[in-house]
Amino acid sequence: VGGGLAAAGALGAAAANSPAILTAALAVGGFANAFATPGVSALASRAIPLRRQGFAFGVELAGPAAAALLAGLALPIVAGPSGWRQAFILAAALSIGAAMIAPREAVTAPHADPRSESTRLQPLLMLTAGATAANAAAGALLTFLVVYCIEIGLSTASAGVLLAAASGGAIAVRLGLGLLLAAGQLVESGSYPLIWCLCAGLAVLAAGAFYPGGRTLCPDGRQANPAASGESVLR
Repeated sequence: VGGGLAAAGALGAAAANSPAILTAALAVGGFANAFATPGVSALASRAIPLRRQGFAFGVELAGPAAAALLAGLALPIVAGPSGWRQAFILAAALSIGAAMIAPREAVTAPHADPRSESTRLQPLLMLTAGATAANAAAGALLTFLVVYCIEIGLSTASAGVLLAAASGGAIAVRLGLGLLLAAGQLVESGSYPLIWCLCAGLAVLAAGAFYPGGRTLCPDGRQANPAASGESVLR
């Protein structure tokens, strides 16, 4: 299901002729991720020994960053010579291929103790809220990174390489944290240093977004407008 939705979303984006249609197609791709992630997590928790699950989940969480890395590389390799619609067609083909080789194993949730359900729900909701906020910030940054770079004068290839480099750093961090978790380092030191680092990073992003002097102008003196640049690409 996830692979089919991803392919449908990519094909819809390739055929989009307006921002509304493109947004709807990308939303379908988001549903694909929502369908696939819980199944992958449940399968990993069942098939991988507990001592290795930290690294396994690090690999899983590196998946979105790997997708962004491939998207960045697709700019100079595919989108530059052939156009951005061909990049989405290639993504649809890769989604279909991934769906064909995905394991066909039914994943059932373990039976939970009703008496402990209420005690486990509160920390789960807190983690969910934190992950939602963090993913929203990262998603917004990645959404406008390439068009913003192009708007201020970078070439399409350079903007794609920048996106790939940033995504490569995210992959390295997630794999490294997975290794530390598998080795028990994060359990011993606690997760508070990571939380404070995340808060500091989000504070820097917010300061750059709202500080008036941080608004970058284009070489011709215009103020950069990534949204308008995206609409011009569709036209």
